[in-house]
Parts: sequence; C-alpha cells; structure tokens
Amino acid sequence: MRYFIYLFLFLCSSKGFSLVDRAERSRSRQSKEMAAYEYKFAICTMFKNEAEWLREWLAYHYHILKAEHFYLYNNDSTDNFMEVLEPYIQAGIVEVFDWTSSKEEHALRGYDESVFVPYQYGAFTDCMRKQALHKAKWVAVIDVDEFIVPVKGVPAFHARLEEAAQSDPDKKIGALVLNWVIFGTSEVWNLLPGELLIEKLLSRAPLDFEWNKLTKTIYRPEAVSVCAVHNSKLNYGFFHKYLDPGEYRIQHYWTRTGKNLFQKRGHTRDTLPYYKIFNSKKDESILQFVHILQNILGKQYSP
Repeated sequence: MRYFIYLFLFLCSSKGFSLVDRAERSRSRQSKEMAAYEYKFAICTMFKNEAEWLREWLAYHYHILKAEHFYLYNNDSTDNFMEVLEPYIQAGIVEVFDWTSSKEEHALRGYDESVFVPYQYGAFTDCMRKQALHKAKWVAVIDVDEFIVPVKGVPAFHARLEEAAQSDPDKKIGALVLNWVIFGTSEVWNLLPGELLIEKLLSRAPLDFEWNKLTKTIYRPEAVSVCAVHNSKLNYGFFHKYLDPGEYRIQHYWTRTGKNLFQKRGHTRDTLPYYKIFNSKKDESILQFVHILQNILGKQYSP
C-alpha cells in the first residue's frame, strides 16, 4: 500500500514539474522570439495624394511615438509624395509599395465591398502576411489623418506594448484596440507655413459621440488572419485587448482644416451635419508633444 502512495505522489510531482517546466519553456521561447524581431513597433497605411500631410504624420510617429518602420501602400497618388518620403526611404525607415486599384489582385474581396475598402483589406493583409511577418513585433494599421496619442506619455505606451507581448502563451494578446476621437476644423480654414495640424486643431467631439465607438488596431502580424480597416479576424489562440481611451487613443482629424474639408470631403461648415459636434470640446492632450515636433520639423530632416 505504501508503495502505491509513493508512486502516486511521484507521478503527481512529476506532472506538476512537467507543467511548470513547459510553461517556463514556453515563456523562454516567447522571449527569444520577441528579441528576434527587427522592429518592436511599426506602422502600416494605404494613402492617396497625401503629400501635404505626410511629413508631419511621419515625423510625429517616428520621432515622437518611436515607430521604427513604416509600410506605406501608395494607391494611385499623383502628387509629390516621393519628395517627402525620399529621406525616410534612403534611411531604411520607410518602404513604399505601389498598390493600384487597377489591379484586381490587389483587392481582397468577400468582406466589405465599399469603394476602395477591398484594396485596403488587400494591402493591410499583405503587410501582415508578407512584409511585416517575423520582422515587426507590433504593427499599427492607421490612416494618414490619424495620430496615435498616448495621453500619459510615450514610455507608458511602449511599456504597454511590451506587457501585451508577454501575455499568457496559451491566450496571447494579438491585437490592441484603440478608440477613435474625432477632431473638427477648430474653425481653422488653412494652416500657415510652419504651423502644425496637431497644434492648431484642438476641438473634438464628445467622447461618447457615436463615431468614437469605432476603433483602429495595433497587431501582432502572426495573429492576423484577415486584416480589416478597423478590426480584424485573428488566428486561433489570439484575442483582442481594448485599451482605455483615457490613456491611449486615435486622434482622427477627419475634417482636417476647413479648406481640406471642402476639397476632400465636399463639405463646408454649413453642410456637414456633425460640424458643431466635431468642434464642441477643447482637447489639448497632444500639445505635450508639439514643441519637440516643431523643433524637429523646423530643421532639415536627417534620419
């Protein structure tokens, strides 16, 4: 009888050590995988004729938010975007992919057939499956009129990314979800030379406004099955983690200036139904980064 008791205790003990060892090995393997990434944080977008706005957007996310790499998909632009991007391309910070809507193979259909959305699905999924896979630990999928704002500072943002990357190996965080915060024109018709979009446009919609329920996402590329514009289907074993909008947000300058609202959106302050709502609250959260960005953009760019 005593023999069977000892045998039972030995087996339980062995099984226990096996489970602990397996968990430790999994964490160790995960840490090695994390260290192997070329970029800790990257950004992916598709753009068309955004040369006027690319410089501020890139400088903010590279110099302020510390994104290390950008995967930019050009959708039939006819402006001088390459003049803006060339220094970043030469420095190895930006990769540009021509993603024309004239090629059906650039579209990923069967999900959302709205205008150019299938081409966005195609570009973003290409980024996750091919370009960023095993190279970037985290990739944010945002537009050029969207700025990731860590309200409590950039170090806290990167600490949050690292914490999420070290999540339970059996239930990994594959996507960090950030809410939109819609900003209006702030009654600014056009920016003067040297003025920044994020410096002058400080009026937004209330946080409970319906558009602010929409989100953008920062992904682990290996977690993504199909990459959508707002939220994506993840592979088995990965899940979405929603971040507190009071700490992390996507400031979406949907109108930009009054001039851009008219030229790009076809609206004026009198024809846009939500104009007053978009400009109803003052928000200076992003101003903590403006002085640094002004100094950077005031100098000739050198990576």
